[in-house]
Amino acid sequence: MRLETKGRGGKKVTVLFNLSFTDVEAKKHLSALKNQLGTGGTYKEHTLEFSGDVRDRVENYFKKLAMPLVRAGG
Repeated sequence: MRLETKGRGGKKVTVLFNLSFTDVEAKKHLSALKNQLGTGGTYKEHTLEFSGDVRDRVENYFKKLAMPLVRAGG
């Protein structure tokens, strides 16, 4: 999981990459997280992307499912 701003008009985007989910599982998590976070999101090329810096809340969601995430960068 990482936070990106480069190439996005200065806006922050939380990106989950190198996912081991099937497309169906990823879309299920995407829908659940979008509802829980109240933010926009998309799934493309095996990555989940969410508007804003929501790393802590995404991390808590997956921790509850016993699927810890690793943060990349700072």
